[in-house]
Amino acid sequence: MAPPDRRALGLVLAALPLRLLLALATDLSPDEAYYVAASRLRLTIADHPPLTPWLAGITESTAIPLELRVRWPALVVGTMFGLLCVELVRRRGGDASSQRWCAMFAAWLALPLAGGFLLTPDVVSLTFALALALVLEVDHEHRVLQVIGIAILCFGGMVTKISMLIPAAAVIMSSKRWSERVAVVGGVIAALPLAAPSIAFQWNHAFVDRSAAVGAPAAVAAAVGAQLMLWGPAVFWFGWRRAMDHRFDRIIVGLMTVLVIASAALRGVPPEPNWFALGAVMLAVGASHAMHAAPTWLRITTVILGPVLTLLFASHVIHPWLPLPANVDPSARLHGWSTGKGPEQAPGIGPYGPSAEACVYQDKCEQITLKSNR
Repeated sequence: MAPPDRRALGLVLAALPLRLLLALATDLSPDEAYYVAASRLRLTIADHPPLTPWLAGITESTAIPLELRVRWPALVVGTMFGLLCVELVRRRGGDASSQRWCAMFAAWLALPLAGGFLLTPDVVSLTFALALALVLEVDHEHRVLQVIGIAILCFGGMVTKISMLIPAAAVIMSSKRWSERVAVVGGVIAALPLAAPSIAFQWNHAFVDRSAAVGAPAAVAAAVGAQLMLWGPAVFWFGWRRAMDHRFDRIIVGLMTVLVIASAALRGVPPEPNWFALGAVMLAVGASHAMHAAPTWLRITTVILGPVLTLLFASHVIHPWLPLPANVDPSARLHGWSTGKGPEQAPGIGPYGPSAEACVYQDKCEQITLKSNR
């Protein structure tokens, strides 16, 4: 096994100052404001299990800027996510080059960078999933600790986001040890009282609600195109091939692909870009092992379409300068709320967004209370 590569670890850590700048230069997103409002008002929300609202309010009384007060867990966990990704590649035989490519994929692409400063369930649940994959790589002499770790990680992931059911299922389907399967089932069952309301909500959201339908073909094409743009063709081309070597990865990627395509086809609505993140992360882990053998032009293109474009858009998020209309600019939802001039239309605002932002920034919580109690 190769030693940890310092440059790969440094590449992950180098994203932290940029994430901190993004966190301080923007207002809370509508989702973040929703979690903060839920924490302050002690509202039970069905969208996700309770860990994220709890994290949003854990430092409520500290005398630091609101945005940093809410987002510090994302800054910490987002960095942990990148480090775990690099360690997983290393434990699977990845050399220094493979570790560096993984660091780039895990810290310098659009979704990982955003997940490292915006407090959402996604990067937290992905970190639990990566940790689960790492625990499965533990030497057999640590069997008791391994089983305990699997149960804890499954519980933690489930109280963050119900997509943890996918890696949990992958362990059950790929493991040959009954103790690991029992640990998974125990962790999931223990979390069900907290996660059950979210299961019903997310089922409707993913497979039933057709309120924004554009048609199945268009939705499927948009789903595939969005993932290619977000992660780059190299992740999918090399990742698919490498994922075949690991049954755990293969099951996760297969299940996520089926679920995302089924959602798009059944609802006729393009799934949200983060929905395939779990599958894409496992593909990125696999692709990291193969990028050293990729043609030079493909490696250069991967860097340009990945970190270079991500840095360009990050500068726009910090200080909007690209000529993008607010209704197609996802960064528009991160500006204006603290002054009471949030955008009327922007991707990702959602039905609770304006009322949650008004509650957090203007102390006007009547509307979010009424909506949450319906």
